[in-house]
Amino acid sequence: MDFAKTGRMPGLAFLASLRTIGLVLCMLGLPLSTSSQSCTRSQASAVRPALVFKLYRGYLIVVTGSVGGLNNLHFIVDTSKSPSIADRRLVQELGMRQQAGSVSVPGEIVVAGRAVLTDVQVGPISAQSLPVLALDLSNLGKELGIRIDMLIGLDVLGQSSFSIDYRARRISFGESPSLPLALPMESGPPFVSVMAMLDGHASRLLVNTGFPDFMLEDTVGERIQNVKSRLAINAAGEELVCKRGMVRSVRLGEVDLGAQPAVSVKRGRKEFDGSLPITARFKEVVFDFEHHMLGIRR
Repeated sequence: MDFAKTGRMPGLAFLASLRTIGLVLCMLGLPLSTSSQSCTRSQASAVRPALVFKLYRGYLIVVTGSVGGLNNLHFIVDTSKSPSIADRRLVQELGMRQQAGSVSVPGEIVVAGRAVLTDVQVGPISAQSLPVLALDLSNLGKELGIRIDMLIGLDVLGQSSFSIDYRARRISFGESPSLPLALPMESGPPFVSVMAMLDGHASRLLVNTGFPDFMLEDTVGERIQNVKSRLAINAAGEELVCKRGMVRSVRLGEVDLGAQPAVSVKRGRKEFDGSLPITARFKEVVFDFEHHMLGIRR
């Protein structure tokens, strides 16, 4: 969130993300076995189907969608999330059954329900049966000044290649244009990762549209310079102390991004060294699943 206005450090838990309620769920993939997901693509056409979005804090993408016949819902596009996360209020409003569960975040265990949503629609993408986590997103909505109904990840959007145009505030689906910087995907949906050089060390980073800074895992985070301990908020709304500083050098392919702000986390998805923030500092980003490439225009 806006650190200057809130006086608080970006959060450590599940928006990996969102400066309000934390970093760690962004790196977390909690498998669900209650139902299988069925997604469909729109038919290819000369004009690519598009979805307009609003941008908050320079990185949070909010689109409208529907679930179970409820329209004009607000979804945050967070590529670090799988399964997607639904607000408990939405799950209750839909009358969907929840199973008890929990999620481990720094400092404690957070209660998280499990549910299966039907008829999820986001632009041309639909999921007829979507397993989700059910968490309280009300604090996030208060920080942004808009009700947030879901955080949708690549378990939904990964069924089609798509591009994010930050200047036009538009997500376009289908075959995407080539961009100047193309990075091979080391893994595909629901978690996309690429290789980057951090201070001369090869690092596998989760592609993350839900948090504005680099997040580095465990020993990788020990390379952060000018570390300061600052307060953060986890998914349960409790204050924690996290480490924030700078990575001296970040290189993506042949492009040198220079020094970048970073946060060190002690828990996350162990198959990744951290996460790569995708924000409006890039003009356009392409998720090309047909060719397994991440395209970036600066």
